[in-house]
Amino acid sequence: MTIKDWQRLGGKAGIQYYTYNQINSRISMFRLIAFLLFGLALIWGIADQFVWAYVISGLFLAAFVTLVIIHPHTLKKQEYFACRQHIIQKYARRIETRYDKFEEDGERYRTDSHPQSKDLDLFGKRSLYQYLCCAYTRMGRDRLAKWLTEPTADREEILSRQQAVKELAEDMEFGFRLQTLGRLFEAKGYEDQQEELDKFLKYVESKEKQTSPFFRVCAWILPVITLLVAGLAVSGLIPIWLAPVGIVLQLLLALPMQKRILSVLGPLLTVQNAVVSYEEMFKEVERASFHSQRLQQLQSRISSASGAKNGIRSLNAVCELVKIRHNPLLYVLGLCLLMWDFHCLAAVDRWREKYGGQLRGWMEAIGELEALISLAVPALALDNHCFPEILESDSPSIHGKNLSHPLLNPEKAVGNCVDLNAQTCIITGSNMSGKTTYLRTIGINALLAFAGGPVCAQELSLSCMRVFTSMRVEDDVSRGISTFYAEILRIRSMVEYSKLKRPMLILIDEIFKGTNSSDRIMGATEAIRRLSTPWAVVVVSTHDFELCALSEDPNIQALNFHFSEYYVNSEIRFDYALKPGRCQTTNARHLLRLAGILETPSQTEPTKF
Repeated sequence: MTIKDWQRLGGKAGIQYYTYNQINSRISMFRLIAFLLFGLALIWGIADQFVWAYVISGLFLAAFVTLVIIHPHTLKKQEYFACRQHIIQKYARRIETRYDKFEEDGERYRTDSHPQSKDLDLFGKRSLYQYLCCAYTRMGRDRLAKWLTEPTADREEILSRQQAVKELAEDMEFGFRLQTLGRLFEAKGYEDQQEELDKFLKYVESKEKQTSPFFRVCAWILPVITLLVAGLAVSGLIPIWLAPVGIVLQLLLALPMQKRILSVLGPLLTVQNAVVSYEEMFKEVERASFHSQRLQQLQSRISSASGAKNGIRSLNAVCELVKIRHNPLLYVLGLCLLMWDFHCLAAVDRWREKYGGQLRGWMEAIGELEALISLAVPALALDNHCFPEILESDSPSIHGKNLSHPLLNPEKAVGNCVDLNAQTCIITGSNMSGKTTYLRTIGINALLAFAGGPVCAQELSLSCMRVFTSMRVEDDVSRGISTFYAEILRIRSMVEYSKLKRPMLILIDEIFKGTNSSDRIMGATEAIRRLSTPWAVVVVSTHDFELCALSEDPNIQALNFHFSEYYVNSEIRFDYALKPGRCQTTNARHLLRLAGILETPSQTEPTKF
């Protein structure tokens, strides 16, 4: 879809929002008028004792009540279309590469244990996660982050996700509706209550009951005794001083347990708002018609006989009982006469026994749907995309046509090919010519493929491989680790994993750039030889042309490719096209002259080798 298509969709949502905004304004106005006319008609009837005036006032009162009932529903519609417009506008911003303004960038998921998350811009500003994320629940965001950082090697799992993502990409409307409901969830601040929600999930999944059989029996017997004794005392059949005996007994039982009661019932209403907000999402999933097996499984998890709809309805009923505690008068009466807190605890226990073990599963199903919808983003936002073929092979390979980086402006991105079978690719080239971007293009598309999503390519087929990267390697002063040693540690982890003889995709940018040229060439040569195995695809970029000699090593299958620049009127230009063989030029001197560090000669020429 083009930017104009998305703007057209956003415009439709905007018109609907404006329509409901106008309706709500009129409802507010007519409601006020109806109330004023009701008052005037009532005064008229009282003043003149005119029967028809009472009838007219009754009609205006009915109109007022009707408008009061209708207004919340039209307000919800207005909020819904405001959120829908926001969702569609985000797709347009992705095409315009303005996704860096999205609030959710996944920075919290970036860790040292997953170096590729930094090397391949998976998280943070202008990251893949920020570009993809359509999840508004914590579970959805967690699931998407996990799929990107921990790609599965299970081909059937990848194909299962891929089939679901294809269907969601084709049925955009379902994705829009679920995202809109998620946006409403976020707009109301329920995501901020995640800590309370996590505590509630742990509680309902536990087997510890909050009320013992003794207290459950007392909760029914003591109120009967209390009311009976009070009635007898008031009627004079027993001494009046016995009237509060039952109340005292109830308080003696309830007061010592207030800490436990508050720990369970206190946060329940806060949690209710968040959990019940899932209800509309559950209904949306239940109404959908899915064809892929994975989506049908997620739907059945939510819509089973004792599923989410009944569970949320039952939880609402429990919360209505608990709400009485927030009415001081009713709560005092309930506490003193009916042992209300114990009835509430018992109701929570009954709900937990029936539904507690399923609540997390329902919420995880919504989270997984959000993650799958997020993976469908490239299919909706990019013209150059395809669903990759996941090869059923133990031998590592990757083959692609017109492969480009999904985070670059589509109008400026240059596609390249990749065609490697358990081989080593040495890439040389001038500064800024595209070496690093090419490595990241391979890596980020591979992770998208293994997550089950579409990739930014005309064609792509690859086998399941573990992705390793060494690109943005930094020193660690606190641990006394230099940049060079940090890179050694990265490559050592690759060597250690290689001993398992499992398929690997290894991407190393400017290998051992943190040391002198002599040691760098020696170390890089040996490292590449160690990593070049029948179970690894290795892609290395370097400025050291000496490494190109590895293509002549009979013990490894190494190929040379390069990127180059050209000059127009002494201005440096790049075509970002991958070419076979080693690079023949450099541009460092030209760049130094542009910076004014070297004196500018009469005519600038690239250095040739």
